Amino acid sequence: MKRLLFFLSLLAALAPQARAQTAAPFAKGADVSWVTQMEQSGYRFYTETGVQQDLFQVLKGYDMNTIRLRVWVNPAGGWSNPADVLAKAQRAQAAGYRILIDFHYSDEFADPGRQNKPAAWAAYPFAQLLTAVYDHTFSTLELLKNNGITPEWVQVGNETNDGMLWPDGKASTNMAQFAQLFDRGYAAVKASNPNIKVIAHVSNGFNVNTSRYIFGGLVANNARFDVMGLSLYPSITDWPTLTAQCQANMNDLVVRYPGKEVMVVETGMPADAPIPTQQMLLDLQTKTRAVPGNKGLGVLYWEPQAYNWMNYGLSAWNTAGRPTAALQAFRNVPPAAGLLVNPGFEFTGPTQTPLGWSTASTADADADFTQAPGAAGLYQLTHQKATAYQVRTYQLLANVPNGTYMLRARAQSSGGQTQCQLYASGFGGTELATTLPTSANWVPVQVPNIVVSNGQCEIGLRSTAGAGQTARLDEVEFVTSTTAATAQFTVDGQASAAEIGTGPGQYQLAATYTGPHSEADRGLQALYVGSTATTLNLLLAGSAESAGGSYRALVLYLNTAGQPGAPAGQQLIGGNNGPSPLKHRPTLDMQADYGFRVSVGPTSATANDVYFSRVSYVTGAPIVPGNDTYLGAGTKTGGVVVAPATLDLAGARFAYFNTPALTANTGNVGLEIEIPLAALGAAGVSVGAGSRIELFAGYTDADGVFLTDVLPTIPGRTTVLGVNPDFTAIPGNQYVAFQLGSGVLAARSAADKALDVSIYPNPTAAAATLAYTVPGTQSVQLNVYNATGQRVRTVAQRQTGRQELVLDRLPAGMYLLKLQVGELTTSRQLVVQ
Repeated sequence: MKRLLFFLSLLAALAPQARAQTAAPFAKGADVSWVTQMEQSGYRFYTETGVQQDLFQVLKGYDMNTIRLRVWVNPAGGWSNPADVLAKAQRAQAAGYRILIDFHYSDEFADPGRQNKPAAWAAYPFAQLLTAVYDHTFSTLELLKNNGITPEWVQVGNETNDGMLWPDGKASTNMAQFAQLFDRGYAAVKASNPNIKVIAHVSNGFNVNTSRYIFGGLVANNARFDVMGLSLYPSITDWPTLTAQCQANMNDLVVRYPGKEVMVVETGMPADAPIPTQQMLLDLQTKTRAVPGNKGLGVLYWEPQAYNWMNYGLSAWNTAGRPTAALQAFRNVPPAAGLLVNPGFEFTGPTQTPLGWSTASTADADADFTQAPGAAGLYQLTHQKATAYQVRTYQLLANVPNGTYMLRARAQSSGGQTQCQLYASGFGGTELATTLPTSANWVPVQVPNIVVSNGQCEIGLRSTAGAGQTARLDEVEFVTSTTAATAQFTVDGQASAAEIGTGPGQYQLAATYTGPHSEADRGLQALYVGSTATTLNLLLAGSAESAGGSYRALVLYLNTAGQPGAPAGQQLIGGNNGPSPLKHRPTLDMQADYGFRVSVGPTSATANDVYFSRVSYVTGAPIVPGNDTYLGAGTKTGGVVVAPATLDLAGARFAYFNTPALTANTGNVGLEIEIPLAALGAAGVSVGAGSRIELFAGYTDADGVFLTDVLPTIPGRTTVLGVNPDFTAIPGNQYVAFQLGSGVLAARSAADKALDVSIYPNPTAAAATLAYTVPGTQSVQLNVYNATGQRVRTVAQRQTGRQELVLDRLPAGMYLLKLQVGELTTSRQLVVQ
């Protein structure tokens, strides 16, 4: 695994005498060597609350104090050459950082698998290589010094597990020559400033043999260095093991090589696992600080800001340009919420050993396990067994700042247990617990007023229960009492007042039906769209029951980024209830990826049954539970259907809350759909904050006839639309375009029809063509926005007639194109893979 770049530009003016008098503070920081190249490509950076800032200021907000920067000799494009390093080092110093400079002695990345010489040095004999190493190192440091910058550390070589400058400096074939090359780098550093500490660096910081081989080889061959640098890149499942092994290695190294210190100069974990990453970082910092003799100098994250960039998946940033919760581990007072590992039971999938959690039981360890579905994600913790059982599932939280906390979660319980409690203990006070209420739905449960006085707390779920009795737990939080609960959706077919708003976990109004109802007091009301960090949530409010003698249905179509669904203008597949769950075959203005339907028996029917079905236009087939899945009879309030994990839209959940008529529908109720974001999008294309989706909704009979009610509303429409209508023939775009985290982009604008806009290919791996028509001679402006909402390109000119504009050189990602022609404005989404 490549872990290459190094720490940023430190503030040169940290006085040497001050460092000599007192121990330097623990180094917490990041290698951000890609920052200038990313900025040149249009990237911008934001705080966790969405305020745009310079990256160095954003990281300061996490109490980082150190920046690491890599140096290449003569790289293509100039990025990370000495001049580029100087520009970044000046910014780092101005922001108050300490600086680490990382010499790769290559024109590209150097790592354990490649240590290529710079092209200009390729033919040098060994003696000339020694001179080149010295001169390159010295001249770069003098360039920095002449501009007022003196690094605190300099790294000679990057991840030199087998030496550097191959083949001459390959350790496995000539350790002595590697040591000579390294020592020339050391000499150059000390000639520039004797107070700079020189770092030797290897990867796999958990591997004691690799560390002893390289550091011992350097010592045996009289090469000089001050600090032993390590890389550590664990996974979400093995990090507790690897950080423990890394600690053992660091402790061994400082004893084995007296007078030398250790530092974790690179680390990272998957960007989509911020809480496990946060926990790893907290643990790694604790273990590094504990190295004997205060010889553990610090921990640095490698390129945390590199989201959607160079196929790097170990950043600590989300696709909206904001830091994830992972970086909170660097704060001087880390949040207690970050002390929980795997709070949503999403990692390691269905298992009896969920990551981060322990089981206590004398004979019933198999009574606790994770399974689908979760309250907000894919999985939940379950206590259940076919025989009577007693089990406890828990975490012991360490390094908890003393204070008052609350333990909260979402829970279900069958009831009847002898004991079924969420509890907190061992925090320095009397144990506290709350019994889970009996409920078939997910309900909030909490243990308040946990006063931690000893820096630790055990939290968990414990059950003493009879055969078949069940408790379920999900979305566990351990937070300060002043921390507000994260908004969450409850998939029950209705939007409560608390679920409607503008933040994550809340519904935004996307469209309201304002036309007449061809069936009196029945039909559509409104469409709501919301999202969380892991789900897309849709609510189609309306009343489907017919006063007559036939079934009626609420129908919703969805288009998301990157999927090859049914193109706009193409009649959708359909048929009988046998081959297709949706008989309806409309022709839509938008591409359709998925269709959803809830059909309801008439008021006059005794059973008044409700059926749910859906179809994938991506695969061109019904999706189980596809063909009219029975939700029940009677009031039909919030029946939930969960999609099997083996099929399209795995983990999706659906609920319908029935009302007999619109006058009775006073609480935004109807068809509610929750889809994991991971099930949407396509290869290289994620769906989340900033993503554009398109939606169309209708009210139909059982045989494919569309009544008057559709969203967006067709102005002036008073008669039924009929069987399989062609919505492309209706003026104005007949769909709602919605940007997650923002709001409605377009609904029934006449612009799309007038401008005849298309973009192809989409997705694209290189260039895409935007085609449109300009009625008459008018001013035209195109603005292109990236996923963070930053404008990255603008085209403005006067045009007439049919136009084609080629968009190229856009980095991989998702873009929103806003086209304005005179007074007409429309938008499109473009995906670059």
